[in-house]
Amino acid sequence: MKALVTFLILILALPLSAKDTYIKFGVGQQDGLNGGNNAKEYSLTVGRKLNDIFAAEVKTRTKLKDQSTGNDQRAEFALIGSLDMFYLRAGAGRKFERNKDHGYWHAEPGVKFKLTDTWSFKTGVRFRDSFDPVYEQSDTTYKFGFSKKLNDNNSISINSKFKRGDSQYNSIGIGYKYKF
Repeated sequence: MKALVTFLILILALPLSAKDTYIKFGVGQQDGLNGGNNAKEYSLTVGRKLNDIFAAEVKTRTKLKDQSTGNDQRAEFALIGSLDMFYLRAGAGRKFERNKDHGYWHAEPGVKFKLTDTWSFKTGVRFRDSFDPVYEQSDTTYKFGFSKKLNDNNSISINSKFKRGDSQYNSIGIGYKYKF
C-alpha cells in the first residue's frame, strides 16, 4: 500500500497530457543464484522528456517471489541525461518489503545507439545501495537489450539483467513503450 501511495504522488509530477511523455510496461522472469529466489517482476514507468538532454521518470516495480520470502515493491525517481549515444540515469527510491522498508540511491551509466531506423541497442551498468548500510542492499546490475520501434509512438523491447552483490540473479524480460 505504501508503494502505491508513493507512486501515485510521484506520478502526479509528470502529467500524462504533456508532450514528450511516455509510459512503459515490463514483465520479467528472474532465476535466483547461490540460494537466491526465482521471481516474476512487473514494472510500470512514466517518464517525460524535459529538453534535448534531460528526461525524468518515476517507476514502480513489483517482484513476486515464493511464500517463504514474501514479495517486495519499489517506487523510484530518476533523472536521465543523454548526450549523443551516452546516458546517465541516477536517482533514489524506496523498497517496500516485509518489515524492512528502506531508501536507496542508484546510478546507471550506459550507451544506447541505433542499429537501423527501427532497431536500437542499449547497455548499462546499474549501481544501487541503501542509504542505511544495515539493510545490506549493495549490488551491481549489468543490463543489455534491444528495442524495435513499431511507429512514432510505439516500441517493444527484450532485455536481460545480471545482478551481482547482496542478492544475485539473471533475468530476461519484455517491454512495451507508448509515447504520447
